[in-house]
Amino acid sequence: MVEREFVERATASEKAPKGWPAALVMFHVAMWRERMRNCLLITSDGGTYEYPGNRDEINDAELASGIGTPLSDAAARSGQLLSEIVELLPKVGDRPVNWFGQSSVRDAVLRNSYSHPRRHICDYMIENGDKDGARKLLDAGLDEMRALSAPDYVTVLLTQLRESGL
Repeated sequence: MVEREFVERATASEKAPKGWPAALVMFHVAMWRERMRNCLLITSDGGTYEYPGNRDEINDAELASGIGTPLSDAAARSGQLLSEIVELLPKVGDRPVNWFGQSSVRDAVLRNSYSHPRRHICDYMIENGDKDGARKLLDAGLDEMRALSAPDYVTVLLTQLRESGL
């Protein structure tokens, strides 16, 4: 829902955004969801997922290839990958996994497919003059994660973002 609304707003109003354009935000989210899906596939087959390396280097290398990707394509791919992740969860269960400091599938998926996209959407909103919208998005995210008894790191991350000047 959050991502769909973000894409709809950007499609209707994005002119000359500061920072990453909405299409690049969604491209980036999709690339990391692809990695998460692959991690879950490997884990579900009993394999050990190899940590992908330095995030910044990975992002720098692949963001250039996302320039020019239509927002609708990036959003559709991100959504499809999220559906695949959700479908894999019952098969994988909450097994141990090494994912950027997260040690379980549950925590890794929450980081990858919940807090990570919201962080980039909030950054976009702030950079483009919608601090109030970013604040509301973070507050709603905190409420949702607390209601789900999410791991501390998710609420800590969202709280840190919220307190960083919003």
